[in-house]
Amino acid sequence: MLTPPPPQGRSFSPTESNGQKGYLLEALRIRPATDDDPDPVARHVTATPHEAIRTIRTQLHTGEPLGLSSHDLAHARRQAESEVWVHALAALHRDEPCGFLLGLRDGGQIEWHVRPLTYVTLGGA
Repeated sequence: MLTPPPPQGRSFSPTESNGQKGYLLEALRIRPATDDDPDPVARHVTATPHEAIRTIRTQLHTGEPLGLSSHDLAHARRQAESEVWVHALAALHRDEPCGFLLGLRDGGQIEWHVRPLTYVTLGGA
């Protein structure tokens, strides 16, 4: 991890970190019966676990950017209202990753992964 130089007049310990906490949310579409790599659908960094889960639930409700059929969209909306989200939030608050899988009518799947991360914001000139 790169660290910035210490501010003037302040000592800087190598164990200090200027990293910010965030949550990496990735969604992948897995096509049925193909050897192709999964297609990335979405990638976001959110500030809180609640924001990450809200983003997934919004994608399930709207179908965007997932490109779901009307049948799969109805199934996705039911999943968005399930209670699994409480367990996901608890895991993220413990700094543990979580994942979700939505089975599609054509045999494909959409996978979401949310991982806690620490990142450094680089300042501009």
